[in-house]
Amino acid sequence: MDQKTMQFEQQDHKIFEFNWVGYVYLYLSALILAICLTLLPIYTYVTTSSPMSLITMLVYLPAFPLYRWLVRTYKYFIWFNTKLNTYAVKDDILEYRYYDKLSRETKIDSISLQQIEECHIVFYEARHFFALQTSSGHKKGDEESSVLPALHLSTSNGVVPVFLKQMSLMDQWVNVLTVKGISTFIHTDEVVDESLEALDKATMVNGEKLDFAHHENAIKHDIENSREQALLHRRQTGRLPAITHFRPRLFGVILALNVPLALLSFLAVEQLIPDLLGWTHLLTYGAAYILYVYNMQKATFVRSLKFIPLSLVCTFIQIAIFGDGASGDYLAISFFGAQIVFFLCIKLFFTIGKKVRRQFPSEHQEL
Repeated sequence: MDQKTMQFEQQDHKIFEFNWVGYVYLYLSALILAICLTLLPIYTYVTTSSPMSLITMLVYLPAFPLYRWLVRTYKYFIWFNTKLNTYAVKDDILEYRYYDKLSRETKIDSISLQQIEECHIVFYEARHFFALQTSSGHKKGDEESSVLPALHLSTSNGVVPVFLKQMSLMDQWVNVLTVKGISTFIHTDEVVDESLEALDKATMVNGEKLDFAHHENAIKHDIENSREQALLHRRQTGRLPAITHFRPRLFGVILALNVPLALLSFLAVEQLIPDLLGWTHLLTYGAAYILYVYNMQKATFVRSLKFIPLSLVCTFIQIAIFGDGASGDYLAISFFGAQIVFFLCIKLFFTIGKKVRRQFPSEHQEL
């Protein structure tokens, strides 16, 4: 790079390697589960020749849309992680490569900074923001930390969208806007999605004009205050979830795990649900684990693994109570089979737990 002619360059970050490995493991585990759900009714019918086995296919039909969703989502993540927005200013020329997250369209061009007629600053919510952060380089704050500024640069030839992934990157653009004297308007009416279409709609509303007569630090302070106003408006209109006081505590997690397991064990001993026992055990472990993640003050995947010995203890208790006779042997096989599948899919359940925390945050949580 020629340091004399390069004023600045910005490029979106790829998903952090550890998070990317987690995503791959998550989707491969769920894909294996979907394939097993698809083949299990066929295998059961071939081995038992029981018409009842065909009825169980109705239970496993969700595997087909799950498989389709997994393939489409994984393809999107590959696209998201390889199509990175790039902006570079060289000798008053802005070169950019933009990939729209909604329409998947690509814009590659270069314009003179003199062509920029006006700029609109709109705040947006970055997609998969936390996956882009390193564990040491960024502390995961609340959901509001993913709200960042976007620039809508209007030119005679169209619009150049600039979605920033860090607040600090705004400093370089403030310098460009002030030096070139570009009329700049800031909008605090809403927090939009990460797409050009949403950005266009937001700029249709009149914004507040920034006064470049102020010092750059004062302008940056005005932008930060405008971000706070946008966040306040977003929460007032219901786009940010309200804080609750609910916390299940460890006792509640143990109850949520043991009561369904005891009920299922009783039904299994009475031979009332033999065909579905393993899957109901799996769902019970998954639901209790999600509740455990929600109960944590600071939810990290490694810390959440403390749930595993807790679930094993509860499992041994159930086997000790209900594990007599042939039904008890079948019950034990079902328990440990469900545990194995649960371990394979635990990253999936952790992701669900994190989403529940973000959708229904509680005052005890540090996200």
